[in-house]
Amino acid sequence: MSDGNGNDRQRPGEHALTVLVAGATGYLGRHVVADLLAEGHEVRALVRDPDALAQEGTSGAPAIPAGSCEVVVGDVTDPASLRGVADGVDVVVSAIGVTGSTADPWAIDHRGNLALLDETLRAAGPRFAYVNVLDGERIASDVTRAKAAFADVLRRSRAEYLIVNPSGFFSDFSAYFEMARSGLVVLVDGGRARANPIHGADLAAVIRRHLEAGTGGDIDVGGPEVMTHREAAQAAFTALGKRPRIVSMPSVVLRAVRVPMRAASPARAGLMDFMVSALTEDSVAPPAGNRVLSEYYAECARRGR
Repeated sequence: MSDGNGNDRQRPGEHALTVLVAGATGYLGRHVVADLLAEGHEVRALVRDPDALAQEGTSGAPAIPAGSCEVVVGDVTDPASLRGVADGVDVVVSAIGVTGSTADPWAIDHRGNLALLDETLRAAGPRFAYVNVLDGERIASDVTRAKAAFADVLRRSRAEYLIVNPSGFFSDFSAYFEMARSGLVVLVDGGRARANPIHGADLAAVIRRHLEAGTGGDIDVGGPEVMTHREAAQAAFTALGKRPRIVSMPSVVLRAVRVPMRAASPARAGLMDFMVSALTEDSVAPPAGNRVLSEYYAECARRGR
C-alpha cells in the first residue's frame, strides 16, 4: 500500500505490529507513535496524563490526534499500574527517561524500566526495544549510569531485545537556539567537541524499521551531519538572522560548580556531569536520516521558539 508519495506502507492487519510505546508524551515517544501510525501499525500509548498526548510536545514534537491509538494510563514508578499493559502486543518500546530534568534517574530510567521489563516478561511474548545513550556507560553521571545499568539487565534477560544508542537529539541542541535568540551563546572549551545529533522523526523511523525487520542487539545511530558545538551555535544565529556572539568558558569551571552542588542537590549535580560530558566529548555514531540541524533551527525560528 502506498502513502501517495511513492512510499510503501504497512497494511493494517497484514504484517502490521501492535506496539506499546512507553514515554509516549515525550519528545522521542511522540515521534515513535506518529511514525508507527503513519506506517500502518497499531499503537498502545502508555502515559501518565492522557490529555497531554493530543497537545503538541516540546521542540515541535507532534500532537497525537485523539482516537488514533489506544491510550492506557500508567506510571513506571508504580509497578501495580502497569499490570496488563503489555498483554497482546508484539513489541514494547521504552522511550522513558529523565535526561534534561532533575528527577531521580535511578527511580525512572532504572527501576521504572525494570518494572516495565518485568511486565513485558510476564506477558510472555513481546520484544523489548529500549532507547539508551551512546557510550552512556563511559559518562560519569547518574543520568547515563542508570540507563546503562538497565541496558545491562536487559541484555542478560530472556527478552528478545533491541537497544538503540543515539548520539544525541536535535532537541538537545535547542539550547543553542534559545541562547542565540537571547543574543549570546556560551560554549564550553571553545565548542570543539563534535557530534551528529539526530532528529526525533529520523530516529523513530530507524527504530520502526528495526522492529519491522525483527532485528535485535545494540544499534548506535546518529544524524547525517557531523559538526562541532561551535558550528551548531553559529547555525542557530544564522537561522535567526543574527550576527554570532559566542563566548567560551573552561569545563573546569562547571566541574568546580558541581562539587558544592552535589551536597545540595545530587540530582542537579548528576545533570551537570551529563552536560559537561555532552559538551566536551565527541559523540558521533553511524549516520541515518536526512534532516539537518540548520533546517531544525529554521523550523524553530518559524514557530517563534
